[in-house]
Amino acid sequence: MNLMTLWLDPDVVGFISATFTICLSSTGIWTCWCIISEKSVGTRSYLPFLAGALMSSLWLLYGIVVNDNPMMFVNFIGSVLQSIYFIIFYLFTNDKSVPGRNGLIAVVSVLFIYVTVLNLPQLLQVVVALGFICNAVTIAFFAAPLASISQVIKTKNTESMSLPLTIASLLVTISWAFYGVLIHDKMVMFPNFLGFVLSALQLGLFLKYPRKKVAQSPLPQ
Repeated sequence: MNLMTLWLDPDVVGFISATFTICLSSTGIWTCWCIISEKSVGTRSYLPFLAGALMSSLWLLYGIVVNDNPMMFVNFIGSVLQSIYFIIFYLFTNDKSVPGRNGLIAVVSVLFIYVTVLNLPQLLQVVVALGFICNAVTIAFFAAPLASISQVIKTKNTESMSLPLTIASLLVTISWAFYGVLIHDKMVMFPNFLGFVLSALQLGLFLKYPRKKVAQSPLPQ
């Protein structure tokens, strides 16, 4: 089996995509370690953890419905990790009302979707409907960092953004988009291709602006 054949093998590409995704999901370990060490969440937000858990849980269900092993494996791990991150955040935040309420809504929503989907007889309709839901959540997840784009342009520095996370997102999305092409699944291909474009835009900001604001030299007297 030559190298080209390997790159066109869905199992190989699925394994590579799963590896990139697990690495991306593991980036929250450092954040949670900082939260535990500081005994405070500081200015951090719970939304990335909650959105990540929601996205992984929905893609896990999609993987179950279409019987895709790489998708089931990686999203099971992702949903567990992101849920643990969210729980750690909840334990150390002073304001538990909003995260607690939204977390409960997310759990109830996911359980409702699972029960509904797994009891519907029309497989094709289930795949299409669930695929659109997964698409919407995935696009929102990868577009979230762009919310700080106005601050980046205003301050002319990318200190508020994470370069490792952006690179990881770039690798994850392009690998899953390619995997979607190989298995002929537009529901996998489309959101990850769009996620790749969004991640590339974020990377472009790092190329244009420095990580820290450049101090201006004093004017000569």
